[in-house]
Amino acid sequence: MQKMAENKTKQISDWSLYYDNQDQELKLTSYFPSGKKYTQPLTQCQVNPFEQI
Repeated sequence: MQKMAENKTKQISDWSLYYDNQDQELKLTSYFPSGKKYTQPLTQCQVNPFEQI
């Protein structure tokens, strides 16, 4: 069974998206007030609300 990650959405102070040429995928980096940052493939993230354009 896979352990669910703790939802830290309300703690995020900023975020950014970029295309990783090496992995050939979009990545999302979340920044926290503590100075820590975490980067994951966008396919592993849930972004709400969103607007499809």
